[in-house]
Amino acid sequence: MVFHGDDEIRSLGEQAVLPLLAYLKSPQFKNQKPQRRRAASLTSDLAPMWAIGDLIGMLSDDDAEVAAICSRALVRLAGTNLGEPVEQWQDDLERRLAVQQRWREWWQLREAKMPKHPLRGVNNQAVEIQGLKNQGVKQ
Repeated sequence: MVFHGDDEIRSLGEQAVLPLLAYLKSPQFKNQKPQRRRAASLTSDLAPMWAIGDLIGMLSDDDAEVAAICSRALVRLAGTNLGEPVEQWQDDLERRLAVQQRWREWWQLREAKMPKHPLRGVNNQAVEIQGLKNQGVKQ
């Protein structure tokens, strides 16, 4: 992935979030720790409400720092840390997964009332864009 300057990415606002999340989730880039942490930080700053489900998914990331950065976005968006400060669970995978489950339960109660991304369908999952897929464009 080619990275532009932070200011350039930030200028895109929430439009940058889906590509950043795709980068973070890609197994192809798992070994690029500094770049992934930078992408997580940008995502954390730019993520809107529709990204909460994706951010919860990032709490189980192999890189505990990426998980912690994404948790800060959840706290920003939700206005709570669910009584679980990141410093208490960041480096303990078992505890991190328990916190992730608490976030999933929290999200399950609220997701239906939250805004959805225009390119996302039911359950906020990515929808297929037929025209792009037929042209061989990767989503």
